[in-house]
Amino acid sequence: MKQRYLAFTLAALLAGVGPLATLHADTAAALPDFSGAWRLDDTNSDNEAAVTKLLQDESQSEQNASDQQAPAATPSPTEHAGLHGRRGGGGHKKDKDDKKADDEPAKPREYPLPPTLKTDSVLLIQQDSKSVQVRLNSGDTLNGRLDGQSQQSLNGAAIVRSHNEAGKLIMQFQFSDGSTLQQTWELSADKHRLTVSEQWKPFGLQQPVYFKRSYVGLG
Repeated sequence: MKQRYLAFTLAALLAGVGPLATLHADTAAALPDFSGAWRLDDTNSDNEAAVTKLLQDESQSEQNASDQQAPAATPSPTEHAGLHGRRGGGGHKKDKDDKKADDEPAKPREYPLPPTLKTDSVLLIQQDSKSVQVRLNSGDTLNGRLDGQSQQSLNGAAIVRSHNEAGKLIMQFQFSDGSTLQQTWELSADKHRLTVSEQWKPFGLQQPVYFKRSYVGLG
């Protein structure tokens, strides 16, 4: 009786493997072919001004968080004595000026835009089973292997890793100054529109900013 129960349980488990394996195969969507000429759709894309504003807002947010965490400085005995001396000789105005300066928020640090943002208005893409090559309107070439291996790209300005993730092309850039950029490429169902979702994290910024570039096919 026990042997028949074990045999039944094993058969049930094996029967469940088939649907699970099929489900896994279905979720591993093939990477579409992005080959062709693509023109930037300005109306549906974040421009340089928008990305600059995102960088400023994130910089200001991080600066405010840093200021709130910084402990208040305690004056040394010498500084304390000096404060009393200034108060005795018209130091009140100086104290007010110092307090006013302390209340003013620090200006956000300026960060550079992604290097590709000024050169991606037209994309000429060639793709095969192993790699993708993108020629930008600046003449620079973006090369990516589709096996996840790193390689130099953008005429040596960056190291790029590319791979297929659920039918989307993921390209990860590492620049020499420590900045990083991740692009997620996705085709529309009719294959007439290309959307590139981007995460840009310049060196020194704690969190990336997110923006989008949208393209329409030419021909």
